[in-house]
Amino acid sequence: MPLPVGPKLSTTRRFSRRVAIGDLENYVKIGLTSGELQRQHALFARGLIRPCNYGRLPQNKEKNRYDELVAYDDTRVKLKKIPGDPLSDYINANYINGYNSPKFYIATQGPKRNTVSDFWRMIWQEHVQVISILTNVVENDEVKCEPYWPESGEEITYGSITIKNESSKVFADYTFRILSVTCEGKMRKVNHLHFNWPENGVPLYPQSLASYLKRLLITQPGRGPIVVHCSAGVGRTGTVILADICLRMAAAEGYVDVLSFQQQIREQRSDMVYNLNQYKLVHLVLLESLVAEQTSIPCDGKFESCVEELYQSGTLLRQFNRLHDLRWQDEALKPTTCHSSHLPADKFKFKNRYQHIVPGTTGRIFISKFPHKDGNSDYINAVSVDGFKVKDQFVATQFPLPSTVGDFWRLIDEKNVSLIVVLNELDEQIKNVCKFWPTEENPSLNAVPYLSIRCKQQCDHANWTTFSITIMNCYATNTDNEKKVNILHLKGWKSDEELPPSAFVILELWQEAERLYKGNGPIVVTCLDGAKACGYFLSLAFLLDKIKLTQECDVCHAVRTVRQNREQFVPSYVSTFNNFNAYPFLVTRVIL
Repeated sequence: MPLPVGPKLSTTRRFSRRVAIGDLENYVKIGLTSGELQRQHALFARGLIRPCNYGRLPQNKEKNRYDELVAYDDTRVKLKKIPGDPLSDYINANYINGYNSPKFYIATQGPKRNTVSDFWRMIWQEHVQVISILTNVVENDEVKCEPYWPESGEEITYGSITIKNESSKVFADYTFRILSVTCEGKMRKVNHLHFNWPENGVPLYPQSLASYLKRLLITQPGRGPIVVHCSAGVGRTGTVILADICLRMAAAEGYVDVLSFQQQIREQRSDMVYNLNQYKLVHLVLLESLVAEQTSIPCDGKFESCVEELYQSGTLLRQFNRLHDLRWQDEALKPTTCHSSHLPADKFKFKNRYQHIVPGTTGRIFISKFPHKDGNSDYINAVSVDGFKVKDQFVATQFPLPSTVGDFWRLIDEKNVSLIVVLNELDEQIKNVCKFWPTEENPSLNAVPYLSIRCKQQCDHANWTTFSITIMNCYATNTDNEKKVNILHLKGWKSDEELPPSAFVILELWQEAERLYKGNGPIVVTCLDGAKACGYFLSLAFLLDKIKLTQECDVCHAVRTVRQNREQFVPSYVSTFNNFNAYPFLVTRVIL
């Protein structure tokens, strides 16, 4: 996508906002609400503001991923020329100064098919030992970066350079690969840190990028610069470089100066930190990295005594209450129309079990209109919820009302759901509570005219009952239009009880859910109000996945994440917040 060419930025005026770490939270909060961060970002023109004649030569045009994003002449990386090819020294890459370190980074585009060899020539020539990649190979059906590294255990050769993927470790938000790079009989190790940047926009949770930057900070660059790239090599690339520079400044001085370094990197490569949300993200990541209280507890031999100390000192209660104070940070990267907004209550009042628990604008689940002329029929009281490893892994929803059972099953059909977790007992003495799935006693359900919903098998277990359901859609065009859905119904959790029957039972329930889950669709989790039991279970699922992957327990992170689209999740500290901290013991015994 071509980037606009802007006017030349004056280099006579230097910008600076030097902020002490102790003042950073207040500075960022005021900067977001007053528009100061927006004003700062607007100081720097977009587009090419310095000479880039060499990269514009016709022979080099095909080496640029985007026509109007070309390496500046004065900061470009110059490759050693290949004999017989006088222009083989060009690559779309620029040196970027770090904190008190000239040429500490190289910012570059994602390699194209015809520039992969040039990329590896640069890695070898510049003695690079760290590569930070911030793009997926394909995003929104468009190739963003040629996969220049081999799969784990395999190797690939470009020119005189051979690359082998020695190891690959997957974390929640990034993958850490170790590559061995060999050229002319010499071998070097290269650390390849691949962040899972979302396809659209910026990461909504600064915690994810903060953990990645922490890894980047402790990965030694050796003799060479750190290579950072996304697709264009400006937006995401600039975001990570700017944040990394400021973290290194904070470690050395106790201050940050985002504005000053933003100007510096813009002068060395065009459009670094391309949009306002990326600039905001830098500030939020700095808050998370430098100011936020450490709430993660290692699951080791000291875990029990650590939790007891935090409980007795009141730290756990203070941390829980602090989550409310952090809402402004969680809202900062959402569209302004979404801040604390909910859909008009009266419009969908008849479809909501409780009028204070309704979807907001972000995370709302839409279903198709049926009947098509009914403009309100695309509404269902359901929200998406992120898991620790998978975005939108779950859908949380209320027990359907008698009038919305059809909407519930249209959701299951349209979102390719293969697993439903039902957390509360189905008490039909409660107003508007009804059986909403078929059973062996009543094997068919006719909730939607075009859906045939049948129970094929029902199995009773000590703590739950499983139902094997088939759905046939008479409108489906494929020949095999029968879908299989498992329902996992927990026993004994009454809707008026805050906590489940036991911690151990919920752990086993999640293990069974993981075993039963098949397919690519979300897991639907439902309870009476779509909040109390759902929030507990979803926070637990997040927490358990984090413990398994990182061996750390972070209840605050779990609760803060699942609350993004439904603030009523995990509403109280009493017993609930403490109860989560018992799970690492169970995980040690049952999972690890």
